[in-house]
Amino acid sequence: MHIDPIEQLRQHASLNPLSEGGLQEISRLGRIVAFPRGTNLLAQDQLERCTFYLLGGQLRVASVRNGGEVMVGSTSSSAALRKGRDLLLAEAITEVNLLCIETNILDVTLIWDQLIHAPASPRTSHTDASHKHRAPGTVSAHLLGGALAALTPDRIALLLERFEPVEALRGQAVVREGDPGDHYYVIDAGRCLVTRRIGETVSELAELRPGDGFGEEALLGDGLRNATVTMQSDGRLYRLARADFDALLKDPLLRELTLEQAMAKKESAIWIDVRFPSEYKRDKLPWAINVPLGEIRHTFSVLDRSGEYVIYCHNGRRSAAAAFLLAQSGFKAWVLHDGLESFAATAPTAHDGKEVK
Repeated sequence: MHIDPIEQLRQHASLNPLSEGGLQEISRLGRIVAFPRGTNLLAQDQLERCTFYLLGGQLRVASVRNGGEVMVGSTSSSAALRKGRDLLLAEAITEVNLLCIETNILDVTLIWDQLIHAPASPRTSHTDASHKHRAPGTVSAHLLGGALAALTPDRIALLLERFEPVEALRGQAVVREGDPGDHYYVIDAGRCLVTRRIGETVSELAELRPGDGFGEEALLGDGLRNATVTMQSDGRLYRLARADFDALLKDPLLRELTLEQAMAKKESAIWIDVRFPSEYKRDKLPWAINVPLGEIRHTFSVLDRSGEYVIYCHNGRRSAAAAFLLAQSGFKAWVLHDGLESFAATAPTAHDGKEVK
């Protein structure tokens, strides 16, 4: 049976305030799943951390606040459902079709949609009003689903105003190795190749796709680009000036721990050393794992999103970049302030008897 999710979502009272673009975004970000008659939806692991909308079929639901009811298709009385303490029962009376979307991403998408289409205030200048209509598309699905899920609506509104769209052409070097860092970038459309010169050889480090950000290392570290990022196709980027990056993303997302605070998380958190393997081998912390900074993006699909992470390097610079990337993607990550240098004032046994030099 063919289901038009956008048409079905229009019938949901909870989504009535959404714009057409907002409905399309939710439809694009979600996935349609079917369950047979008699299925207990509260027992389905794939619905964890998701909000789901009934698109077709009949569902018997009961909640603490509203008691029991039967939901039919995507009628105007159908509500958004989330597994949790409030929902006591969700049983398929017939075969049902649901549109499921990760709750964090949904919440941020709803906030973006309301901010974009909110009437301009009398204080808004012409320039500021134009900013209201350049909201990122894929940005809201990736960066905003992770990073901004932890931010307040007023801070999200400021980011919406400060992100600047940039059209980029295939072959264009957006940033060059060795240049000063002045902006943080997010890819909205197109692909980029990250390269670094090692002696006379240019090494390819990574390919970036829509939703990926780059340029944070120079803004978090010494201010110089450590790689070149070149467009592999025509595309569109959104960039954020250093001052706005610091105030609106770095400060709220990048959290530091003192050595004492970090050690209190020794058993409960996963410690990640983001130095090169040769550095890690020489003076590693015995309870830490090694994921070099250049490989941290590749771990997002395998790391436990419910876990906590303490990130460190030698002095805190590389770990700050890694922790920012993790936080941007929705992980709960902290930076060990001053990295391994923080152990310098402690006794040699502070790290299980192995001296960190």
